[in-house]
Amino acid sequence: MANRDIKLDVAETLREVDAIAETVRSVAVAGPVPTASGDTPIDLALAKVAAAQQAQAEAWAAALEATIPEQQAKSINAVRMLEATEQHNSDEIARVYPGGAGIQST
Repeated sequence: MANRDIKLDVAETLREVDAIAETVRSVAVAGPVPTASGDTPIDLALAKVAAAQQAQAEAWAAALEATIPEQQAKSINAVRMLEATEQHNSDEIARVYPGGAGIQST
């Protein structure tokens, strides 16, 4: 394991972050809710349930959509922090072991 070069692929990781955000956006929509027709007491009760379900679906979709920018920014920041840490570690290794194995290639 010591001779294995483990390196963060920033571009690929950021593409994954964007893909995940896009997937969340695609599901952050209020889906169809069953509707009730007719004017019997059961139909009227079902219509009220359907209206409540629609309101909940819309609220859920809005709440999920609202989290995307913050979560995406946090993920991008985490990748940047990993990148900076990787560079720092590489610099430290190069400082104490010039030309040594496992040093980050640029």
